Amino acid sequence: MKRANGRGARAGGVPVVHGPPAVPWLYSVDYGGDMSAVEDDRYGLAVEEARRALDQQKDDLKTVRDRTAAMVGLGGVAAAFLGGLALRDEAPISGWTIIGASAFVVLTILMVLTHLTYTFVFSQDAAQIVLWADHFGAGKADMQRNLALWMFEQYLKNRKTMLWLWRAYEAALVFLLIELLALVLDFRGR
Repeated sequence: MKRANGRGARAGGVPVVHGPPAVPWLYSVDYGGDMSAVEDDRYGLAVEEARRALDQQKDDLKTVRDRTAAMVGLGGVAAAFLGGLALRDEAPISGWTIIGASAFVVLTILMVLTHLTYTFVFSQDAAQIVLWADHFGAGKADMQRNLALWMFEQYLKNRKTMLWLWRAYEAALVFLLIELLALVLDFRGR
């Protein structure tokens, strides 16, 4: 995509994108030359979709954190039950016990990492909208366009961290399976 001045021009903190439309047929709708009827709400759909995307990310963040916390709870129960059975009657600690306990520690660390405070933006910046209106004199359509682009920019920033959190969740799942397998093998070997 080409910026307005070729060097990354920005209007109100949002890149101004020029160039051919991604979907040419979309812009070929004929409104009979009178755009006043659709002028005020032509970017409304983009704003709604951008809001939906941020809301979905917010739900995904809650989901990954809840799942990881539940997984640690399950790992703790497994460690207490299977580890307790394997180590009853003062049995010596085996390699499987150490592997299972280590996997539980890694699982817990991954859970803590998913619950750390990361910078996410799930809302609109009201101050930015006022700046567009007051300082740049933007109309409703321009503000909706800029807001949609600004929210998409936040979505992309959030997405990098969300992908990392989902990978941490997947790794935690692997360590839960390792823990369970090691503790079961430890129990069966006694």
